Amino acid sequence: MTITSAKSNNKTSLVAIIRENTLTRFEMMFSY
Repeated sequence: MTITSAKSNNKTSLVAIIRENTLTRFEMMFSY
């Protein structure tokens, strides 16, 4: 159970990081 929960947490964290990266990219594009 702990392993599965850890995997799910990692996936959610990765998704959050990807969203932040995409948002920063869009902000940079719009800033230019």
